[in-house]
Amino acid sequence: MKNLASVMLLTVVFATGCISSDRPDLSLEQRAAIADTVSRIARSVLDAYVEVDVEGFLGLHSTDIVMASDRGYITKSYDEFTSTYRGSFDALNGVDGTIEVMNVEILDHNAAVLNWRIELHMMMKDGNTFAHGALVTAVVAQQAGEWKIIRTHESGFPLDEHR
Repeated sequence: MKNLASVMLLTVVFATGCISSDRPDLSLEQRAAIADTVSRIARSVLDAYVEVDVEGFLGLHSTDIVMASDRGYITKSYDEFTSTYRGSFDALNGVDGTIEVMNVEILDHNAAVLNWRIELHMMMKDGNTFAHGALVTAVVAQQAGEWKIIRTHESGFPLDEHR
């Protein structure tokens, strides 16, 4: 619980602009390695959608994930999070999409905030198609040697308005 509280505090401190990625305790090479590692997480999110791989998608997230959206939706447990995404992935027949990593803010050796823009064009099993765009902010942290998404917020947008 202490670790979770620390990350939540870092998130609040980041949001107020008190921490920057220009960390004197991290070398340029360390910052670049962290930025590359966490950027790969965003690309892996897209890969999981395109491959319709719910296990790969869930594996990118910590078991203490909290997800919120601009629609007022907040997951309250890992079970709720996994149930939501298992249902979503189960309805998919195929996905095409793009992702653009917009910013990586390094908090320390084990935490960073990642912003990305994702566009998904989904073909559903029932024959319908669905297009979804979102700006995503994720707090990622190293847990037991693996980088995981621990907090995420998604703001959706109509694709035709943001091309």
